[in-house]
Amino acid sequence: MNGFNQIIQSLDNAGVVSFISGTSPGPSVILETVADYTSNGGTLVIGTQLGNDASPTNVMVVQGGVNLVTPTKIDVQNINGLGDQAPVGIPIIKVNGASSPAGAFVLAHPVAVNGITYYLK
Repeated sequence: MNGFNQIIQSLDNAGVVSFISGTSPGPSVILETVADYTSNGGTLVIGTQLGNDASPTNVMVVQGGVNLVTPTKIDVQNINGLGDQAPVGIPIIKVNGASSPAGAFVLAHPVAVNGITYYLK
């Protein structure tokens, strides 16, 4: 995504969609799908400053629904975060359309910083 926000019609993710690149300004890029997102076994690489609920992060916004074929792995990369309690959560994926089916998104690996572990909600 080269550090730029993107708006696309829809996405069938069977590969790798990375928010992080050598030119990325940090965890602030937004990818928005106007219609549906299809979880087809791909990976989303998302940069987040792992800290509290207000931490800056890359975000994928789905205006339509989420279709589940095979779960999408979320590869959360910490960008200068020191870890902190986030009881509400850091919003990395927002589904504004039809709700997301259970299991459509899973963490690619455990996400922890300085004894604070983060989970998908």
